[in-house]
Order: sequence, then C-alpha cells, then structure tokens
Amino acid sequence: CLAAENILLNLLLLRTIRKERENHASLLQDHLDLEQTFSRKLALETDRNLRGTALDLHDGVGQELAGMQLYLRSIFKQVGRPELTDGVSQEMARVMESVRASAHRIYPPELMEGGLRHALIRLTKRLHNFGEISSAVVGNMPGLTEDASLHWYRIAQEAISNAQRHGRAKSIDVYLTPGAMVIVDDGMGLQGQPVDGLGLRGLRQRAALLGCSVNLREGDGIGAILEVRSLTKDPN
Repeated sequence: CLAAENILLNLLLLRTIRKERENHASLLQDHLDLEQTFSRKLALETDRNLRGTALDLHDGVGQELAGMQLYLRSIFKQVGRPELTDGVSQEMARVMESVRASAHRIYPPELMEGGLRHALIRLTKRLHNFGEISSAVVGNMPGLTEDASLHWYRIAQEAISNAQRHGRAKSIDVYLTPGAMVIVDDGMGLQGQPVDGLGLRGLRQRAALLGCSVNLREGDGIGAILEVRSLTKDPN
C-alpha cells in the first residue's frame, strides 16, 4: 500500500510540475506577444510622428524661409543696397537646402510623391550621382500602406548602405515583387560585414513588423544577396 501511495504521489507531483510548466510557457508567450505588439505600435507611432515632423520642416519651415528670402530682397532694394541680395540669397538657399536634407533623412518625400518604387529609383539614382555605382530597381510592390512603404524603404536603404560601406559594391540591384524584396550586390560578400550590427538589427526588426523573414547570404560567386519575404498572404 505504501508503495502504491508513493507512486500515486509521484504521479500527482509530476502532473503538478507539468501543469506549472505549461502555465509558465503560456505566461511567457503572452509576455512575448505583448512585447511584440508594443514594439510594433511604438515603431508605427514613431514613424508617423517623424513623418509629421518632416512635413513641418519641408512645407512649414522651408516655405517660411523662402518667404523670408523674398522679403529681405525687397528690403534691400528699398534701402538702396541691392548688392546685398546675392549674398543673403546664397545663405538662405544653403539653409533651405539643409532643411530639405534634414526632412529627407527623417522621411523621404519621394514616398509621398510616388510610392516605394519611385522612392527607391530616386535613392539609387543618387548612387550614380555621388559615386561610380550602377544600380537598378526592377519590378514593383503595389498597394502598400504608408507605414509598410516606409519599412520597406528603410530596409532597402540599410541594405544598400551596408553593401556600399562594408561590401564596397560597385553594382547594387533591387528586385521587387508583391511581398518580397531581393537586393543583389557585387561587393566583397559577408566577410567584412557585421552579422549583428545595429543597422542589421534594425533591418530585421522592421522586417518582423512587416511579418517577413530575412535571409542574408553570399552571392553566387560574388557579393551578397539579401532576401526579405512576407510570411503572410497579405504583404501590406
């Protein structure tokens, strides 16, 4: 009888331990879900606030500076000092360009003008202007929300920057299909690129917010290939 009681107690104890483990696992999953939801909401709200700041800089401060430039030109003409106009105009133009550049870094206006493909074409065009880099944007990813467009753009921006800085690439091509982005470069591959740097962590976080997987691998004989693909049927 004593042996039977011990067996029964052990079985009850095992059942209790198993139940506690299940409860612990459930609580842990709930915590992870809440953390992921919070991170997603925080990222979305941050991007939306930054978008508003960029618009304020571009359309608000930029337009006010342009008006100030015209006002000063009129004042100089009235006081008989038109020779001051050129110097002030140049300085005001420099300040306005600085404001536009700041607004662009916060939120690229090309996304509002023509969507993701348009913004990426403008981004890769700047590669031609500022260095000996060939690039192309192939395909499209239509129907994206503003939030999703920004995430995809920032992913491409980070990947292109890594290919330039770490891979020393001379050719960077971006391929778009609904729910997927593939970026191919001809650089040094992954040998000089940190696998868990701040930029790549941010890239992976944005991909996770989009419900996408990230696969960064060596290219076919040269360079690197970044694949970001949606895990859901709705990539938007």
